[in-house]
Amino acid sequence: AVKYAYEKSGSCLTGEDLVILKDLGLQLGKSDIKGQAAMFALTETKLENQIEQATKEKESKGKMYKGLGFSIGIVIAIILI
Repeated sequence: AVKYAYEKSGSCLTGEDLVILKDLGLQLGKSDIKGQAAMFALTETKLENQIEQATKEKESKGKMYKGLGFSIGIVIAIILI
């Protein structure tokens, strides 16, 4: 249900993000407070890793798209001249 809700909401979560949240949802209520606190800590660590990966991907792809846009602009300018 959570995966369906995120997919329909147009969220930017990746499949791996959804798996992490789904795993958290499945484990909630199955253990005592210490177990749940550990599960939240593990989920937080996993999501922080996802954020780091997304930031690196944004930086590398951002440079690529910027260069690509510049190159296409030059090609269009040459065609129009």
